Amino acid sequence: MASTRDAGAGRPDLQDPDRAAGRRADLIGLVALVLGFAAVAALIWLWALTLPNVNPPNWVRILGVLWLPVGVVGAGWAGLLGLRGPGRRWSVVGLSLAGLAVVGFVTLIATASY
Repeated sequence: MASTRDAGAGRPDLQDPDRAAGRRADLIGLVALVLGFAAVAALIWLWALTLPNVNPPNWVRILGVLWLPVGVVGAGWAGLLGLRGPGRRWSVVGLSLAGLAVVGFVTLIATASY
């Protein structure tokens, strides 16, 4: 029968709870970064839809544009949660990308001629 002292010998996160919390915070920062990129990609897709030659089916439009609100809201929440830890740099970049997507969306709506 193994002793309780050896229970976490192979897993460093069981030996050091602060290290595991740091990994989670870093992961949250990376989630903010990925969702920020998704918001910017959706903005680029939305801009491409305003071009006269681009006319995809409606389901393709919806799938592309869906990532704009998901990316902005998700990057906002994950970015705010990840600001207190080692994932801070990724959180800041994710929040910045989400802010850029919002500014770009407002600019696109304000300047689009329908």
